[in-house]
Amino acid sequence: MPVRRLPPNPNLDHLKYQAKDLLKDHKARTSGAAQRIREFHPRYGRATDAEIFGALLRLSDALFTIARESGFPSWARLKTHIEKPTHADRLQLPHHERIEDATFRRAVDLIDAGDVASLRAELKQQPNLVKQHVVLEGGNYFRNPTLLEFVAENPVRHGTLPANIVEVTKVILNAGPSQSAQNETLMLVSTGSAPRECCAQLPLIDLLCDYGADPNSATQAAALHGELEASKRLDRARRSNRFAGGNGPGAHRGCPSVACGR
Repeated sequence: MPVRRLPPNPNLDHLKYQAKDLLKDHKARTSGAAQRIREFHPRYGRATDAEIFGALLRLSDALFTIARESGFPSWARLKTHIEKPTHADRLQLPHHERIEDATFRRAVDLIDAGDVASLRAELKQQPNLVKQHVVLEGGNYFRNPTLLEFVAENPVRHGTLPANIVEVTKVILNAGPSQSAQNETLMLVSTGSAPRECCAQLPLIDLLCDYGADPNSATQAAALHGELEASKRLDRARRSNRFAGGNGPGAHRGCPSVACGR
């Protein structure tokens, strides 16, 4: 179930009424209420409808569910977002414009500009930057991305990628991002429209798999999004011997089967 976007001017009282309505629906044993609770309340993630209806659901549980359904980790965080918003809480802005950490924001700007030399220097000067996460709440995904995940342009921020995005990505990979960041980036690339439209999707899939991203982590998502060429490339990587913890720098073999016309 996707996250429900907050309206432009969210009202706390209205959200509280939604929580109370959820409690009423829970008491009435509606299947929709059970599904929402199971999807957004971690305590009931594996519970059956009967188990959910048999549980004592408090108002705090309903408020927590509403907050998670809106893309926030807790009711307290959602309340702060509405009552005391920061720059990061301006959900109408593209994700990169909501980053409050100046160093991280500069690194993302260098990615978007395709400035390989400056990005390499920045990562050398700030070696922990490649492991850092930023918090971007209020959406269905891309909530705690690392720097690597910004190469995918998914969610769409500019609608395009620099022509040298593969080289940009290689700079970040050489800085040593985590396995989970590589897998998440592979999934974003494999399901993103911008990488495909910029003829970068298949080269990036190759590169990420060469450096150790697990093709299995993106296969199902690519198929569900109808990304057929990405699915084929992931399947080829999965069936080959390429996924063996990463082949390191220089293993990328490019994308010879795609005519990009760029």
